[in-house]
Amino acid sequence: MVKSQTELQTAKVKDVLHVVVFYGTAFCSVIVYEVKIDNKDLHFNNFYIASFYDDMDVEKVWGAGKTVNDALRSAEINWGSVIGDDPYDERYSNPFREALSKLEENDPIGLSGEVVMKKVFKDGDVIVYKVENPYSGKNPLSDDIRPRFKNFYTAINGKDAVEILRNLST
Repeated sequence: MVKSQTELQTAKVKDVLHVVVFYGTAFCSVIVYEVKIDNKDLHFNNFYIASFYDDMDVEKVWGAGKTVNDALRSAEINWGSVIGDDPYDERYSNPFREALSKLEENDPIGLSGEVVMKKVFKDGDVIVYKVENPYSGKNPLSDDIRPRFKNFYTAINGKDAVEILRNLST
């Protein structure tokens, strides 16, 4: 049953992990954000999303989970199934695997903002939200330090199970 687009809520996002990785021929970033629920109408707990920010100024969410580690592992799996590794060139290895190995080098850079959570589907305990980032695609050279990840869909099953619907990012 699809709900109307008028069911809007907001959530705060803040980076908690920023790891610089070398991918291809450029330095890129793996960024993990905490999505903090600030509204009791959203019936799930805070969660984390893991994104990849490439050298073309595109940031895409690849994984989610209850912890930073869960979000990175989810992103590692999703990246592996969509992009994969180049077995002949280590410059094209999974950036989330590298970020997992560098968790001790945590250096958040102060990205924060607010996203809009639109409930688009509900069936029993499963709710699908479209997460809209108003800063997506904004000029990364500005002084604004808000997250720029693309909009995406996430499925919540119960209060804690979070999954990124990877083929539905916008």
